[in-house]
Amino acid sequence: MKKIAVFTHKLTIEYALQIIQGIQSFFSNKEDVQLFVAQTTEPHYIHGIYEYQYWASAELLKNKDIDLYIIITSSYCTYQDAKGIADMFSNFTDRPIISVSSGLPLENSKYTSFDVENTYYKVIRHLKIVHHCHNIGFMSSNLTGSTEGEERLSAFKKAMERNNLKVQENWILNGTFDQYYAETLIPKLYKSKKDIPYDALICANDLMAMGAMESFQKLGVKIPRDLKIVGYDDTSHASTCRPTLSTINQGMFSNGYKSGELAYKILQGHAVPDKIVLPTQIRYRQSCGCIRLSDNRNRYRLKSFGRKIECYQNENKDERIGIDDISNIYRIFDPAKSNATLRDVYYSIQNNMSRLSFDSFTLCLYETPLYCSRQCNFSVPAKASLKMHINEIPELSFFEEETNFYNPQELLIPQKAATLTGKNVILQPLFSGETQYGYIICAIKNHKYAVNCVYLKILNSIITSALELSNTISRMQTLDYERKQLQMSNSDLKRQSITDELTQLLNRRGFMELGQKMITLSKELNNKGLVFFCDMDGLKKINDSYGHAMGDKAIMLQAQTLNFVFRKTDIIGRLGGDEFAVIAPGTSKEFVEIINKKLLVVNKKLSAENDLPFELSMSIAAVEFSEFNFDIDTLLNMADEQMYLTKKQKKSLEK
Repeated sequence: MKKIAVFTHKLTIEYALQIIQGIQSFFSNKEDVQLFVAQTTEPHYIHGIYEYQYWASAELLKNKDIDLYIIITSSYCTYQDAKGIADMFSNFTDRPIISVSSGLPLENSKYTSFDVENTYYKVIRHLKIVHHCHNIGFMSSNLTGSTEGEERLSAFKKAMERNNLKVQENWILNGTFDQYYAETLIPKLYKSKKDIPYDALICANDLMAMGAMESFQKLGVKIPRDLKIVGYDDTSHASTCRPTLSTINQGMFSNGYKSGELAYKILQGHAVPDKIVLPTQIRYRQSCGCIRLSDNRNRYRLKSFGRKIECYQNENKDERIGIDDISNIYRIFDPAKSNATLRDVYYSIQNNMSRLSFDSFTLCLYETPLYCSRQCNFSVPAKASLKMHINEIPELSFFEEETNFYNPQELLIPQKAATLTGKNVILQPLFSGETQYGYIICAIKNHKYAVNCVYLKILNSIITSALELSNTISRMQTLDYERKQLQMSNSDLKRQSITDELTQLLNRRGFMELGQKMITLSKELNNKGLVFFCDMDGLKKINDSYGHAMGDKAIMLQAQTLNFVFRKTDIIGRLGGDEFAVIAPGTSKEFVEIINKKLLVVNKKLSAENDLPFELSMSIAAVEFSEFNFDIDTLLNMADEQMYLTKKQKKSLEK
């Protein structure tokens, strides 16, 4: 059986899901092909806390089992230009690659694309002849640096020339593919609707069009009377926003289907062209004036010349989360309500298989969990074991007590489970925080990839918690006295590795690790709190005047001060030198003044008790963390900047 890996940046991107559905549809009657779908984000991905861990999916699919790769390139374009995407996948060129919607400068690759220039020519001709628009602007995605964005801008300019219309460079708005960016850009450019120089605006995607449309309406612009707007992509939001959005449907399902067909021909040894150009369909709705604003039916006009064809939007409900999905999610959470072991999780999933859309669920664990920070380059280890396989047919399910290792670099699914795994598979790394435990292989029955992705995210959390509990129980049952002593020794070493030797507070590593966990937990409980940045005053002067031994003593006393002033539940650490930091959950900005007063009192007392030839002093600054701002690096940087201002004010007062 041939195996194809399909890569997408995320499984929650609408057009990527449509492409995957098209690919799956083509292979629905091909019994000799198995599809592995994986969301990968990208190496060292900076968004989210641990989202970068999904790149392990791509590394796993370098496996020798895989025969061909399909990359949904357009899903990566928001984050990387063509060269950046090509660099990401440069180690995958030993097998054929199909790039969907855009070409990549990679060997051994083919791609699908669209005739954007002719599509824009028809749109502009429509705006010119039907709606009498001669002043047409363009909102580009130039700031992303993506090939897709550059292609659309170039096609717009050429299409304008073919329609004998002049391109006004100052009417080209540079943006990203992001709705919020477009929404905030318009008020910066125009203060009233009189400032808007064009009567139509074409946007490089629907999100930008909707963001721009919302901002224009706030300026009092009547759409489409004062300004016509056209998007690109025909996402589900295009038919539900108000007014409904005229846009370009690229036929993502058909694109996926064609990509699957192209892949199949390659695997059969047929020669195929390097590039396949696919047709688009322009759907004219309310935002250009083709459908009346009073018409609440979900309609669009398909052609602007000759015979008018009006169609009703077919809603794709496959990806929507319904009441059954919510019920299933609730049931999946059952093991999380108690200290469930891995076997408990096995039985829970097995009991819910008939309700979930899984054909099978396979869990594979690495011999040893792997530490993988954002800066690390993940490498698939040479040893893994099959832990459980749960099948829709209960008699085919099993839980492995004994450990039998295999090499996941060469064999993605162990033979015992491979023969029981269906055709359409989602592969997901199994991780918790910065630790990779293994991976999940889930064969699915339907097109509901986004819903299944939610299921897997929940199961990922439950399984990793169960693994930690199971490992603890196993150690308690099997370790003899000597191993217990060794465990205590290792525990001491771990404690030492995160403890500052001078002050016995957490060091930077320990503070960052435990502090982030505390902030994340507070976020999950909808609690706010403060991150303090604390800086000793005058340490250099103390070292210069009284020696480094006295300086070290001052640092130790300041650590004591912080332990006196803050609560036992707060997390205190020394970042290095004269810098400290504190995580204080459940506190607000009013708490800062109280801390300042306590610091003054305790520092004065400790200075006197220790007969110091100077008085201890410390400056603090604090920022609030919440569900919207919970990255510890960002918070510390913000507090550090605030500290700079605090120090500056202190110095000005001293003068």
